Amino acid sequence: MKKNFLKFSLLFAIGFATAIFTSCNQNEPKIDEPEVEIKNFVIEVKNVINSSDEIATVKMVTSREVFGDCPWGICRETVVVAETSFQDNSFSMSLRDVVPTEHLTQGTHLFALPTIATVENINWFITESFEAFNMENQNIGFLSYRSWERTQHQGIGQLAMWIYVDRDVIVKYAGESRTIYMNLDLKKGWNIAYRSWNWQEGIYEAYTTKKFLEIEMNWYFEGNPPID
Repeated sequence: MKKNFLKFSLLFAIGFATAIFTSCNQNEPKIDEPEVEIKNFVIEVKNVINSSDEIATVKMVTSREVFGDCPWGICRETVVVAETSFQDNSFSMSLRDVVPTEHLTQGTHLFALPTIATVENINWFITESFEAFNMENQNIGFLSYRSWERTQHQGIGQLAMWIYVDRDVIVKYAGESRTIYMNLDLKKGWNIAYRSWNWQEGIYEAYTTKKFLEIEMNWYFEGNPPID
């Protein structure tokens, strides 16, 4: 997904302020909810940790291959799915109800893992981070909702993902590895899901639509590394 492990651990989504989820099972342990809120496909974010005064706008972006004057005649084009201004260490982003098909990926093999799904050839979009731009519209880093600061996850961590699908679908892992777990119950439109890991418990990758770990999560800004 992204340029380094953090950004990959940050493409199946991020100190949010708190999302409100309820459980039908009263016996389930209560998890303190993050300050992430989605109402009518609007994401409200406050109190970003390690923020920067340089951030002027925040964008949700994807990329696609198009024919053009590039090596081998194929160029990678960046597409802005949504964008908004960044003020007072916060932003509010509205997501369109329907994402154009040309912005989506088709298939059911999310995260390059063997999967089994209740619907074949769904169209989907996943992001684990939001790109940050300065006043000159230069990319200066990204924001994400996760459980750790920088890359110091110490073998345990959780990362939020924003997933759009054009149909209801349940996706599960179909491989043989006992260190991977996946149970994504996705509804048509936008969903919040989580990528989690707990090396001490032998879970190297877990993809779920409910929180897998009872750990604190926050919004963080990660600036681009300096260019030598």
